[in-house]
Amino acid sequence: GNAVSTTIDVIGKNIDGNWTVVASQEVNENGEAVFEQDWENNTDTRVFLGDCYVKARATDNTLETYYPSTPIWASASPVSIESDNTWDPKQVEINLQPVPAPMTGSGVIEGTVYSASANNARAKAAALHTSIMVYLLDAQTSEIVAQANTDEDGRFRFENVPYGTYKVLPNIDGCTVSTPVNVELTAENPIVSDVDYTVIEDEVIPDGICSTPHSDASVQGIWSLSGYQQATRGLNIIRYSDGTARK
Repeated sequence: GNAVSTTIDVIGKNIDGNWTVVASQEVNENGEAVFEQDWENNTDTRVFLGDCYVKARATDNTLETYYPSTPIWASASPVSIESDNTWDPKQVEINLQPVPAPMTGSGVIEGTVYSASANNARAKAAALHTSIMVYLLDAQTSEIVAQANTDEDGRFRFENVPYGTYKVLPNIDGCTVSTPVNVELTAENPIVSDVDYTVIEDEVIPDGICSTPHSDASVQGIWSLSGYQQATRGLNIIRYSDGTARK
């Protein structure tokens, strides 16, 4: 396919054991991002040895897409870097997933994604102060029918939603959703609010579940969206293009 202008993120574990972006690179005119040590320009974007994930950021026409070609973290596949041999680089390709067509219904679904407090898992939760992607999926087919970014207070809103049954799925690097919230819109109930989630450690939990008290151990490792960058070692090249996914 044709190359698309975007930025590629490499996601690895930081010193706290959380998944975080460890390297980023804008693609070139050929749709490629190369992670290596450039002696001529004195730059180093090497990726450390071990498992990592590769993600193309969202554009106006495409969703954020993980290798091998999925918009959802839970469906992504890790890329294993086993050698720092520059003559044997790791190469992956990502086929960007298109943005769904605009909806033309009259329903509304809205909610908030929170970050748990270590003192009280939900009562003192504060909204995540960074934008994350929230997907709306058809409950029957699991097809993504809309996407929305949270605002600075963690709120999201889907408008013009046709009547039907949907799943609401926040997507955060390194986090799995325990149970996606099912929402049904009808002529009698066209607006559903307070579809809320709380992020605790590496899990995104619906409000109805996370209102249950958690032990201290369960909230010690509160998910951080800005962790420490692990020192890189090993030399790797990852190339991106808008083509058939392969490893």
